[in-house]
Amino acid sequence: MQNWNSLRVKVSAGLIVLTLLILMSSVMNYQALITMSNNSIRFSGTLLPAEQAVLNGDRDLYQALQAEQEALLLVDPSQLSKVKADFDENAQQARDRMHTFLKLMADYPEVTARFADFDQQFAAWHTPSNEMFALLAAGDATKARAIHEAADTQFATLRGIYN
Repeated sequence: MQNWNSLRVKVSAGLIVLTLLILMSSVMNYQALITMSNNSIRFSGTLLPAEQAVLNGDRDLYQALQAEQEALLLVDPSQLSKVKADFDENAQQARDRMHTFLKLMADYPEVTARFADFDQQFAAWHTPSNEMFALLAAGDATKARAIHEAADTQFATLRGIYN
């Protein structure tokens, strides 16, 4: 029969407890490492590219606005088609990049729900902007300026979505 008060039993019990604590700590650290690895993959594979898409889309949206403003200030009407092409390209890139963001963030419905009316807001800005270019092409700069001023409010709302 063993003596539970012996030094050998007390040291052995202490070592067993210490070994169990080290094993538990190792398992918990391994789980934390797996979680951190998964979060790192999610961040670099989803969240970072999504953020980059929105930032680039915001830049493209601003460049589309610059094309609108440039069109209003044109002295040579023959340059209007080039400025309109710049506008169309940047507006399309801004729209495509927001859709890229939404596709990347599809696993986060609490985020994508805030952008449910994006296409409607985009059209609310894009339609009058296209009308402004049509009026400029027809030579009606006064109406084009009025439409541009009205579209500025829609642009600010749209830009708020990107921000």
